Amino acid sequence: MVPDREGGSGRITRAFRTVRKRGPVNLWFRMLGEIAYRRVEVLECRLDAELPEVAARVPVRIALLASADLEHFSRFRPEVELSIVRRRLEQGHQCFIVWHAGEIVHAGWAATRQAWVEYLGCEFPLDPGDVYQYDSFTAPAFRGLDLAGARVAWMTRFFRNAKARRLLTALIALAQIATAMGYWRERLAKPGP
Repeated sequence: MVPDREGGSGRITRAFRTVRKRGPVNLWFRMLGEIAYRRVEVLECRLDAELPEVAARVPVRIALLASADLEHFSRFRPEVELSIVRRRLEQGHQCFIVWHAGEIVHAGWAATRQAWVEYLGCEFPLDPGDVYQYDSFTAPAFRGLDLAGARVAWMTRFFRNAKARRLLTALIALAQIATAMGYWRERLAKPGP
């Protein structure tokens, strides 16, 4: 997979945007991450286990992104260039989208052959039957409504039916890790004896 890279001027623009939106301390830690230590936590969901039903708290329809949906996707994620979306689709990646009232309000990508972790700048090796889930995003007005949970539940069933063995995701931020660990523990933990 070809990584998505920015040139020097793109990094400077991103640095100014980070200072404006998240503050200078966030920029400092991001700079340290660029030149020093980086790590991710990888979560695994076995697809041969019992999978939970997760319902979104608003009426939604979950589907795979089709070529006809690209204009809607561009409105949903204007910061993601359509050339990147097309390249991902050409590489066999699939985008699972959540629709509400005729608009995309959540999406998450999955790779089954080759995966790239942009944050680490390296390939993520996949064994046969592995699915790497990445780039999950919910529109700000729809956060906290279990859209990601409903999409992941739908996606795990989709891949289990396709004979995949496990779903993997790499989490970067501590908040991401805490949120995901709570989600998986709450929905996938086996009840005690």
